[in-house]
Amino acid sequence: MAEPTLFVTDAEMIRRLGVPEKVARAAIRALDLDRGSGFPQKQRLWGDRRYWPAVQQWCDRKYGGRFRDHR
Repeated sequence: MAEPTLFVTDAEMIRRLGVPEKVARAAIRALDLDRGSGFPQKQRLWGDRRYWPAVQQWCDRKYGGRFRDHR
């Protein structure tokens, strides 16, 4: 099994989250527009990818408990 990557594309993030793509893409758009949401932004330096551990931490804060990575 390959090592998990730290910086993920939105497609990889959606796969890891296990949410239907249409639902996830709408949610990501809304979170990206709401800068106050605290949702991790894409990092241009890393190829417009998001830092996966920050996404996990955001989910933990938002929904409580430890987010489980379902790869």
